[in-house]
Amino acid sequence: MRPFGSVILDGNASEEILQDVSEFLKCHEWYLARGIPYRRGYLLHGPPGCGKSSFVMAMAGRLGYNIAVLNLGDPSMTDDRLQHLLAVVPPKSLVLLEDVDFAVGQSTPADPSGPYAGVMRVSFSGLLNALDGVVATEERIVFMTTNHFRRLPRALIRPGRVDLNIFVGLATQIQLKRMFLRFFPEQEALADQFQVLCDNEGLSMAELQGFFMFFKDQPEACVANVGPWLDARRQAVEERPQQQDQAQQKLSPAEGAATTQVPAPVQDAEPKTSTTGGASPSTAAA
Repeated sequence: MRPFGSVILDGNASEEILQDVSEFLKCHEWYLARGIPYRRGYLLHGPPGCGKSSFVMAMAGRLGYNIAVLNLGDPSMTDDRLQHLLAVVPPKSLVLLEDVDFAVGQSTPADPSGPYAGVMRVSFSGLLNALDGVVATEERIVFMTTNHFRRLPRALIRPGRVDLNIFVGLATQIQLKRMFLRFFPEQEALADQFQVLCDNEGLSMAELQGFFMFFKDQPEACVANVGPWLDARRQAVEERPQQQDQAQQKLSPAEGAATTQVPAPVQDAEPKTSTTGGASPSTAAA
């Protein structure tokens, strides 16, 4: 389990969520006396790599709970299977529903072939019923994550299904400094300098952690190399749309290009299969 302080959210978000969960765990009799289902739901939304799933892991470690991870994008996840898995979650467990937006919108048709042939994947109505329908179990804490908050309909994020929604965004000034001090304790001056250099760069917490890993015990070198690293990152971001356009042009036939009739293959000929792969460029800080 991750230490609770290792995942840094903006402001006091971590402490507020922990306080809300802790209060919920103390109020079983209060819910029972008022006939309220003893369930609590949380939605963490924001760009990828900002710590949504990591925070749930850290929360479980702080509470001494296990984690039951359910991925709605799993091709074997059906409405019935989702309801069953939520019903058999062990006691003292946090339920993590990742990429909950996958169940929103049109239902994915069943695969016509393969290991999941004929399997209808989880639907939006199935998700709602599993969360608080007639078959929904009690004494349950559910954390949901999504990178696409605007895709979620109000029916999903209403109170009772989502009691608290938290935006987990890109690194703010406070997070930049706290993250630096997490890796390099007692380096206040360098932390302030790092914070100024990285402000408004749109960095995710995963990017910051990856950069710090190059300078485990070298805070001065970390600050000295952050400028070249940010320059290389900006250049990569600027070149990405151009590379995507070039790839699209290679896939699309050239306008006005002549087409050649391909002869039918010989009946007994063995089919040829070709695979292409490309290595993604990697950068290392000097």
